[in-house]
Amino acid sequence: MRAAVAPELNNAAFLAWLAGPGAATLPGLLLTAKAQRAYLPWRKARYSAPEGLPAEVWWPILCLARDLRVVDPALVGAGGQPFLLSTTDEIRRLLHEIDRNAPAAIRMDGVRGRDDASELRRTYLQREQMLEAISSSQMEGAATTRQAAQEMLLANRPPQNDGERMIANNYATIRALEGWSKEPLAEGLLFRIHRTLTEGLLPEDAQGRYRTTDDVLVRDRDGEVVHQPPPAAALPARMAALMAFANQGEAARETFLHPVLKAILLHTLLAYEHPFRDGNGRTARALFYWSLLRDGYWVAPYVSISRMLRQARKAYDEAYVDMECCHLDATYCVLANLRVFARGLRDLNAYVEGQARQTDAWRKALQGQFNARQLDLLGHTLRHPNYQYTAAEHQRWHDVSANTARADLDGLEARGFLRRRQIGRVRFYTATGLFKALAERPGP
Repeated sequence: MRAAVAPELNNAAFLAWLAGPGAATLPGLLLTAKAQRAYLPWRKARYSAPEGLPAEVWWPILCLARDLRVVDPALVGAGGQPFLLSTTDEIRRLLHEIDRNAPAAIRMDGVRGRDDASELRRTYLQREQMLEAISSSQMEGAATTRQAAQEMLLANRPPQNDGERMIANNYATIRALEGWSKEPLAEGLLFRIHRTLTEGLLPEDAQGRYRTTDDVLVRDRDGEVVHQPPPAAALPARMAALMAFANQGEAARETFLHPVLKAILLHTLLAYEHPFRDGNGRTARALFYWSLLRDGYWVAPYVSISRMLRQARKAYDEAYVDMECCHLDATYCVLANLRVFARGLRDLNAYVEGQARQTDAWRKALQGQFNARQLDLLGHTLRHPNYQYTAAEHQRWHDVSANTARADLDGLEARGFLRRRQIGRVRFYTATGLFKALAERPGP
C-alpha cells in the first residue's frame, strides 16, 4: 500500500494563494468544503479540488472546514504532533444508532433463563464471544477453521497447535474482561491482558512486557512497511499518557468525548504505539472492549468486531495509513471502527429477534413441548444434520448446569428427535431426521 503523504497545511502554494487575490474566494470555498459528505483522505481528496484550484491549496481549505480538534495534548505521534479528530455528521449518526441499539441488545436483565427471548440472547451472545476469539486470531494468522475452533472451545479441549492456542487465549481474555473492567488501566492490568493473550505463543520474557528494540515494523498484506512505531525507549512515558487518557472520567475533560469514541481511540492509539513484540492487534481489540465495559456498554464483548473487520480488512488497514499520512487525523480510524461496531449491534438485534420469532412459531407448532435451548439445537440440526452433540458441549454453549444439559438432550431423544450412542464414557447425540421432516411441512 503505497502511502500518499498530505502536504503541510501551511504549504507554500496555499500561503501564496492566501496572500494573493484568491483569498477573497476563501469563504465560499469553505462552504463548498463543508458540504462534502465523504471524509476523503489526501490520496483521494487531491482529485476532488474545484476546477482551477491546485490540490495543495484545496487540501488546507478542506481541513479547515473539518474543524479538527486535538484528542488530548498528551497524546502525540512520534514526531510530537498531536492526534486530531473531527466529529462528522456520519460519526454523530452512528453514535446515535449505537446508543439506540445497545439497550435493545441487553433486554436480558433480570430474566436470564426464564423466557425464550432471554435464552436466545444468552445463546447468541455466547456464540459471538467465541466468534470474536476466533476471528481476532484469524486476523493475526491463526490457521484453523471456524467449525474446528468452535468445537475445541465447546468441548474445552486443550489446543493442539499455535492457531488453536491463540484462539483459546483470546477466548479466555474475552471471558475475563468483565472482571477486569472494574480496574483502572495500569501497567499491571495491561500486562495481564497481554500475558493471557500470548501465553504459550511468545517466550516468557516477552509476555506482558514492553518491547525493548525498534525492529518491530507494521507491514501490509504485500509486505510493505506502512508504520514504524515510536522508539522502545519512549514507551513507558507514552503508554503512561495513554493509560491516563483511558482512565480519565468525563468530569476531568474540558469537552465531552463519547465513550464509544474513547474506546475506538484507545484501540487505535495502542496499535499506533505497538508496545509489544507481538499480540498488539489482539491487545488493542481487548482494550476496546475493556473501555466500553467500563463505561457501561456490557453488550460490547459479544459484538464480534474482528469478524467484520476481516471482511473489510482493506478499509481497516487503509484507515491507519490515512491517519499517518494526513496529519495524524484519527477520524479515518474512528469511522472505520464505528461502521463495523454499529453493524455488529444491528446484526445482533436482527438475529436475536428473528430467532425469537422462529422459536415462538415452532414452540406453538410443537405445543410447548420444548424449551428455547432445545429448539435452538433442533434448528442447528437443520443446518448440520450429521453433527454429534454432547451434554458437555450443550452445557458450555448455553451456560447451564450439567444436569440441565443432559435433561435437554435426553428429552429430545425421548421424543424421537435425537439418537444416542455411547463411546466409552461419552454419550453422543445425532439428529434422527424427524425435525427436518416436520420443518419441511407447510406451516411455520
